[in-house]
Amino acid sequence: MKLLLLSLLLWSIPLPAAAGRPIIAVLEYRAGVAELPDLADRLVELLRTKSNSAVLSPQDCRRMLGSGLDALVSECKEDVACFSRLGQKLGASEILFIGMTEFGTVLINLQRILVAEQKTAGTVDLDLKLGGQLTKLQIYQLLRRIYPEEAFRRYGTLDVNSNQKGAIVRLDARTIGQTPLAPLKLEAPRKYSIQLSKAGFVPFQATVDLVPNARLRLDAQLSPVGAAPEGVWYKKWWVIALATGVVIATGGTIWYLNQPPSSVPATVIFP
Repeated sequence: MKLLLLSLLLWSIPLPAAAGRPIIAVLEYRAGVAELPDLADRLVELLRTKSNSAVLSPQDCRRMLGSGLDALVSECKEDVACFSRLGQKLGASEILFIGMTEFGTVLINLQRILVAEQKTAGTVDLDLKLGGQLTKLQIYQLLRRIYPEEAFRRYGTLDVNSNQKGAIVRLDARTIGQTPLAPLKLEAPRKYSIQLSKAGFVPFQATVDLVPNARLRLDAQLSPVGAAPEGVWYKKWWVIALATGVVIATGGTIWYLNQPPSSVPATVIFP
């Protein structure tokens, strides 16, 4: 086994709601329909957890535009330009309109409207019997019919930093550049293996968990070959990143450091 001395600064930072992501405003119109009262909330939840978009719920939209929003939505009905104007006021790039009417059955229409283009990008209709319910999978399948595959690819940002300029950085064994390195936009959630190397310094290696819509910063202090710490408490410790902060473990004991940032000097052992 070889010992690697490093100083590791590792934390996850939630990105601002709209940092480089589409903003979807969800608006709902019910023509006296009491069925599926939580449909909008469930759509919002799925979009927030499965897509790469920031999402404004109907409640968020009402807080922004006031109690008269429902009347404005009613006036827009099938007028795409009208919905686009509402989207502009909300700062949204897209509108997801949920229209519900009842004629012996519940008629549900989902419409995806692109605000800047003032056009419909997708629509889907569903006829549901009274008292019928929709599963989470069925609602997700409806969304997949009006949103492209790319909308459901989620990303996180990885910042790789080092005390040494010119260190070669490898991501999953693929060379991606040298330090200093620009932030990396990567698919998430996913584990990534990070390696840094430079002549005259002990190579650095770590595995991180990158979570969606978050920023993970890794600061590795490369140590000169031959440098050996003495009397340090952190020998034989390893560090990994989790969604909520940093986990430090040794033997059968695990400590959670949930208040970022956390600076943890460590000796990392690799077989």
